[in-house]
Amino acid sequence: MIHTRPSVFALLVTLLTVACGSGDASSSRSSSNEPDGTNDEGTSSAGAFDGTSTSVNSDPSGAVGPNCAGTHATLEASPLHLIVLLDRSVSMLETSGPTSSESKWVTTTKGLRTLFESSKSKGITASVIPFPAANAPADMDQVQTYQYFCGVAAYSKPDATLTATLPNSNLIPTIEALGFGSGTTTLPAINGAIAYADSIAANEKVAIVLATDGMPNSCSGLEEVVQATQKGAFKYRTYVIGMGDVDNLDALAVAGDTEKSYRGSDATVLGQALNTIRSQAMSCEYKLPTAPIGKTLDLKQVNVVAGNVGGTQTLVKQSSDCADSTGWKYDDATSPSKIVLCDSACATVQSDATVSVDVVVGCTTEVSAIN
Repeated sequence: MIHTRPSVFALLVTLLTVACGSGDASSSRSSSNEPDGTNDEGTSSAGAFDGTSTSVNSDPSGAVGPNCAGTHATLEASPLHLIVLLDRSVSMLETSGPTSSESKWVTTTKGLRTLFESSKSKGITASVIPFPAANAPADMDQVQTYQYFCGVAAYSKPDATLTATLPNSNLIPTIEALGFGSGTTTLPAINGAIAYADSIAANEKVAIVLATDGMPNSCSGLEEVVQATQKGAFKYRTYVIGMGDVDNLDALAVAGDTEKSYRGSDATVLGQALNTIRSQAMSCEYKLPTAPIGKTLDLKQVNVVAGNVGGTQTLVKQSSDCADSTGWKYDDATSPSKIVLCDSACATVQSDATVSVDVVVGCTTEVSAIN
């Protein structure tokens, strides 16, 4: 997948234009100047937004091909939302390792502080979902209490005080005031996070971070959690952080499509792991360009290009199932709303802050031979 940071996009001038007259610059109109779908002469401009007319914003790089005069526009990256599942079981009060004098809870909050308060996290939204669930009603009987802690509802909507746009200095004090509960209720926490992700994913790139010090011991066993994580990974990656000497969490990480778990043996190690997770989770999803009023976007005439600002741009070919990891795909084959860059392409751009990602509309989509 390919990520373009906001600082890069700020350097680009976006003109999404379409010719409505003879094809010269004076007859080109932008969506902001065409509120009623008509041109200067009142003639209807309805039809396909194909970008075939030459304009000042045609593809100057020639990345799509020498005969392409499509409209060149900047892609807008989907904002990142991190859902942090935070283990608050009483075992988190134990030390984080044989040579450590601080508890796993202290190590975790120190590490999270580096993520939540860093300027590098600017613009990311974080939601913390503690488990076992906090603030259970006091008048519940034993059965109701079990249903509350093991039910999805208690984990599917983060408390407003535990959701913030980063950087933010209020999240850690709020977390520190949570207190502790008994039991590691990982299954309902995972399912709740997935349900919450489903409710926000239309407008945001979502990733889940699970920080825990052990295996599930309430509501389910490990196998059920692996299955739930794997099911959710079709839509959202789950990054796993094992607090202390936890070697049996890799199965959850693999199920979450992140290969292996991270170790949070001390605050420095945990902070580095969270920085890595932040970089890997940064969005490589982009909103489809919006056609002017009265126009439609031809999905078979969309090409993605990437390169350095003011430098050479390279064509990124479509790979509908990302069989070509250097390609891109639509998030939905029949009714797409996003362009998603495949893993190798994403990693390439994430490694270079000067790389931008644009789209050229109006020339036949170039498809990878590996597709």
